[in-house]
Amino acid sequence: VPRKPEQQKKSRELKIREKAFRDRWINILKVASQGTPEALKVAIIDADKLADDSLKQLGIIGETMADRIEEITSDEMVSIDRLLKAHRVRNDLVHNVGFEISSRTAKNLLEDYEAFFKELDLLG
Repeated sequence: VPRKPEQQKKSRELKIREKAFRDRWINILKVASQGTPEALKVAIIDADKLADDSLKQLGIIGETMADRIEEITSDEMVSIDRLLKAHRVRNDLVHNVGFEISSRTAKNLLEDYEAFFKELDLLG
């Protein structure tokens, strides 16, 4: 059955969005792989932004990312508590001068973001 032009257009737009998402995620992981405290901080901040963009694309409303996260229960999404924890650490990194995390903690946080993205089917 041939696909209608609007179906083809939607499919192409979805593929472009998926590729853009994966490209952003791969870049975040590349930055984190540098291993410096600054690179890890940037990677966490960028991962958090990518997660918030994903929440917005899902149509979840709230004034802040935390508000959007709180709209989702752990019954609806298993990884949401991990995302909230990671977001709180991101806030500490951004708002508390001198707040630093170990490379192990940064790796764990990126795994928390990755679990969220995988649960949304954004990563294979």
